[in-house]
This record gives sequence, structure tokens and C-alpha cells, in this order.
Amino acid sequence: MRLVRLAGVLIFSLCALLSHQARADIIVILQATPGSGGGTFSLFLQDNLAGSTLGSFGIASYSIPLVSSGTFTFDHVSPRDIASNGQNVGFTLLRTADNNSTATSSAVISASQETVIPNAYRVSNFGISAGSLADHIDGNSLLGIPNLSDQPNYGVPLLIATGEYSGAAPRVDFQSIDLGGNVFTTSELTSTRGATFVPEPSAGMLCTCLLSLAYLRRRRRMR
Repeated sequence: MRLVRLAGVLIFSLCALLSHQARADIIVILQATPGSGGGTFSLFLQDNLAGSTLGSFGIASYSIPLVSSGTFTFDHVSPRDIASNGQNVGFTLLRTADNNSTATSSAVISASQETVIPNAYRVSNFGISAGSLADHIDGNSLLGIPNLSDQPNYGVPLLIATGEYSGAAPRVDFQSIDLGGNVFTTSELTSTRGATFVPEPSAGMLCTCLLSLAYLRRRRRMR
């Protein structure tokens, strides 16, 4: 009987984890690579609801708080540029600056596409599919001005920042009031709604649940 109850708890935990992820708009992926005394990290975002009944046409804005018991620096590299007609494209509005010279223990990395000006260039499917900023500027060219241009060609999941850390790797503070953002809700990119953010499921947790279930099943067969 105890085995049955334990199996029920494990199944419930696994289903809750997967269900929570399935309802989330944006999955936050922070990959850290340890080194001697520190390491490097990369921050990605992935739109999780493309093609679902809830609907999403890509990331319109984001705000990701990072914290660490050590220190870190970062380069904010989400896609942005200026077209030859002077219009911005990509994540250019309210964009936080890089912090690659002064180490910190906390920072908020945020930016938005231009969602107010009616005829501004907007990019669909950020975080859903790979693409090029040049495909969204009506045949104009990208200026590629240093320090005002990042990732003219981008992938999926969408790379937001890279950095280095000393001591412990930074983590995303999912309890912070600074965590948030928006996704586009129409193919015309004329409206947005607030997005929910969740961490990438831990591979270790998934494996533990599945192995535990397999073990319990084996025990029941042996009894």
C-alpha cells in the first residue's frame, strides 16, 4: 500500500511539472559552464505556446532578473539593429545596457520591441523560429553600427545574454517582481498580452521520477 501511495505522489509530481511547463508562455534556459573559480553562462528564451489554442506570435518584450551569491558580468545580445531608413528593429526599446566591465551580484536584463508606434518594424516569432532581422525591414538594409547591433541572424531558443561569473553561477530569480514580459497575440503584431515565465524542467528531476517509478513497478512484480 505504501508503494502505491509513493507511486501516486511521484506521478502527480511529474504531471504537475509537465503541466506547469505546458501552460507557460516562455521557457527560460540558463546554461552555465563551470571553470576554474567560476565559469561562463548563456541565457535563452523559448516561446512555448506557438500554434496552441492560447496563441503566441513571438516574444515582444522580456525582463529577466539574475542573482548570484558570487559575481558576474554579462553582454546583452538579443537581436537589434537600425535599418537604412533610420527605423529600429528588434529589441531596442527600454533596453538595459551591457554589464561587461563591473562585476555585480544581481542584474535585470530587459528590452522590448517597439509596440507603440503604428508603423514600426516588428519581428514575429522571436523564440519560436530562427530568422534574420533583414527579412523584416521592407527591403532596406541593416546598418550594423557597433554597439547598436546584435545578432542580425538569430536562432531558437533565442539567445538573450552571455556572461562570465566568479564563484557560484547566476540564476534566474523567478520570485522577483522584475520577472515579466509580453508576447504578440496576432499575426499582424498589433496587440500583446502579459507572458508567464518558467524554468526549463530539470533533467535530473525528470530522470529521478521516471527511475523511481520503474523501481516501484519492479518491486511490485517481485512481491
